[in-house]
Amino acid sequence: MDIEQELLNDITEKANKLLDKIDKQFSRRKKEITDIFSYTYNQPEGIRNIHNKMIHCLLYSHWEGLIKDVMLLFFRFLRKSRLRFNQLKPNFHICAALNQFHSFNGSYALSVNYIRKYFDNSLNLNDLFNCNLDTFCNTKSNLNSEVLEEICYKLGISTKNFETKFNFIDQTLLSTRNAIAHGEERIIASHDLGETKICVFN
Repeated sequence: MDIEQELLNDITEKANKLLDKIDKQFSRRKKEITDIFSYTYNQPEGIRNIHNKMIHCLLYSHWEGLIKDVMLLFFRFLRKSRLRFNQLKPNFHICAALNQFHSFNGSYALSVNYIRKYFDNSLNLNDLFNCNLDTFCNTKSNLNSEVLEEICYKLGISTKNFETKFNFIDQTLLSTRNAIAHGEERIIASHDLGETKICVFN
């Protein structure tokens, strides 16, 4: 067996393990939501809205948590696969740029210098893929449609299939979660909560 075939087999094995881990994450989160839904439907009407608000926040937490966990699992998979940047799609090259700018301290003047350095010195795409997971896999604790688009770009995923859900993400899932988290008075109908659950897990 040649080296390329060994590498392909190794990556395939790691990819299958990655998919198993993602599936387990999804199943665990969906089961918890399903279980708590069953419990809430048996509650008296007077306290059901309180439970519904709690579940809405939990739905958002699981949605954001799943997306972050998928990112972490995927980029760990890329690192373990020992692929080079030039073997990956161009969207992953941003990691090479970020690695070059690793000492960026947030000031505008310094950022300009680093950007000039970036254009003056081409990236070394022969390096093995690597990225700082803590900074690169960041949902910013406020996963709106704009942040989701950025995440999809990092992962090389097209947003065309769920652009119609952007308004739901911003106005229903996130906005309602923020209002509840800030103690605003909200009525969350059980039917609406059920629709939110379907949108999150489908």
